[in-house]
Amino acid sequence: VYGTAVKFFAWLENLSYSRVDKSIANSETTKERMLERKLMHEKYIEVVNPGVDTDVEGGDYENYFLYPSRFRRYKRQHLAVEAFEKADLEEFKLVLAGSAQEKEYVQELREKAGENVEIRTDVPEDEWNELYRNCYSVLFLAEKEDWGIIPLEAGAYSKPVIAVAEGGPTESVIHEQTGYLTDPEPREIAGYMEKLAEDSDLVEEIGRRGRQEAEKYSWENFGEKMDRAVSSSEE
Repeated sequence: VYGTAVKFFAWLENLSYSRVDKSIANSETTKERMLERKLMHEKYIEVVNPGVDTDVEGGDYENYFLYPSRFRRYKRQHLAVEAFEKADLEEFKLVLAGSAQEKEYVQELREKAGENVEIRTDVPEDEWNELYRNCYSVLFLAEKEDWGIIPLEAGAYSKPVIAVAEGGPTESVIHEQTGYLTDPEPREIAGYMEKLAEDSDLVEEIGRRGRQEAEKYSWENFGEKMDRAVSSSEE
């Protein structure tokens, strides 16, 4: 039954795309996946990256690394915990924050986490903002994310990001300029965490560049790009 359902929905998806004149993908990664599945010809796909709220300001650089994301296994918060435990970061904490969409996974993380790892679920908006404003650096380790807004949110708050070199982050993170792209290996992630922890001037420098990059993705710029994309499809 499952196999039949998968085939049916694949057929339905292809039928739907065959009746679309133009498609807007949220990233080059998404575009490539559409091409791999032969959903549309390349000339009918345009990429418009989602916007990010740039009407925010960074605060202090307190001694905690923040991984802000829903608790889902594919978000790989366990990699952050494993990397933190391997790193020499005695004066730092790791804060994992997000909605508890997979409660069993959250419990696994609690059992794995050491005393300097905080797990916060269902964080209210005002607290969420403060976590971003005052963190030292942001982590984003999700598996093959189509886009992932977190690296740009980090930049908007003038924070460097450590992200996996998979999917969307390879488009939104400029390695060694606005953050670091890493393999999904705890030891490598730990190395970048240690590098930032040892150099607060570097953190602020990368944070400034991250802010400049994030401004390119403001909602105003996004609106203009969408208008152009829609207008071109009507010609």
